[in-house]
Amino acid sequence: MDDVVDAHFGDDDRPDPFRDAIDPLLDDIPASPGARGFARDPDAALTALATAGFEDARLDEIRWAHEFDTVGIRALFASFSPFIVLEDSRREALLDDIASVAEVEFGGRIVKPVLTTLFTTLKPG
Repeated sequence: MDDVVDAHFGDDDRPDPFRDAIDPLLDDIPASPGARGFARDPDAALTALATAGFEDARLDEIRWAHEFDTVGIRALFASFSPFIVLEDSRREALLDDIASVAEVEFGGRIVKPVLTTLFTTLKPG
């Protein structure tokens, strides 16, 4: 059995008040390439695995939540590719704004929904 695991910090099927609060800050930030990954289109992922010759592909979705403090949420966003490629002063200012929203509007306690997708398959042959 082969496994592919993808964790996505967000879940379109559950509310994310923190994301809603910071969305205006992110208007001019391009989406991460990962935003179009297997977690966002599991049917396409299963089709791709079957097309590649894998057998008995299955999907399990694990919905959970993770609590971040202000430092942790800032570090999380700093690790995302759209932030990494920003010019240093722009990135730091944006991360400071995100941390400010976390501290002021959420009291330094942010609960983010997470969707983990687990694809399991059998190797052909």
